[in-house]
Amino acid sequence: MLHRYFLQLSYHGAEFSGWQFQPNAPSVQESLEKTLSAILHEKITVVGCGRTDAGVHASEYFAHIDATRDDLHSDPQFIFRLNKSLPDSIAVHAIYSVPENMHARFSAVSRTYTYVITRKKNAIHHGLAWEVHEPLNIDLMNEAARIILEHEDFISFSKTGGTMKTSICRITASSWKEENEKLIYTITSNRFLRNMVRMVVGTLAEVGKGSMPPQRVKELLEAKKQPSILYIAPANGLFLSRICYPESLNL
Repeated sequence: MLHRYFLQLSYHGAEFSGWQFQPNAPSVQESLEKTLSAILHEKITVVGCGRTDAGVHASEYFAHIDATRDDLHSDPQFIFRLNKSLPDSIAVHAIYSVPENMHARFSAVSRTYTYVITRKKNAIHHGLAWEVHEPLNIDLMNEAARIILEHEDFISFSKTGGTMKTSICRITASSWKEENEKLIYTITSNRFLRNMVRMVVGTLAEVGKGSMPPQRVKELLEAKKQPSILYIAPANGLFLSRICYPESLNL
């Protein structure tokens, strides 16, 4: 009999080609599957709550596994052994026993991404933020961020093109805040399209630089096609930061 578990983890994405398994490049999923299979002495498949691009980080991420052992969530040594075997760039924080019908991806209610821009070189933030030395007007960026909240079709901010089943995303948060020398963008939705957040951030940064007015964001969204010029923020400033599930799971 198999038992289902949710793993709560975080990872630094710099050394990975993304979450999902790649045949010729390292991935977070591959590292977890190899480590779990070796420790549990059985083939373990890890299903993540979503894909992240190469170089993107996760401060909170959930994945599920099925295993024959029924005590992983209550064994205090298991997480210790798992983290000792995993690379330093991946850390598992908790393991939860969940009903077998719960799915890390499809049971998620919402996902939150955070993007960090730093205004000047900072060794502590190296690899964890986008350095932008041009002046950025946060008021204009927030005006454009509010326009994001008014729309549902984000085909204009996706590299997936017309291959997806739907480009509808229900955005419930979109705003910038300033902390010291950093600008931090937060966006929450039920789902995201490929490269969507990085394209949104790149475009909002152009608004902040004065290269385009906030209203241009509305025009791009209403065009419902990929623009001729793509503004894509670097991957290193992006974090998957929050995954929400039904309250009944008690995660």
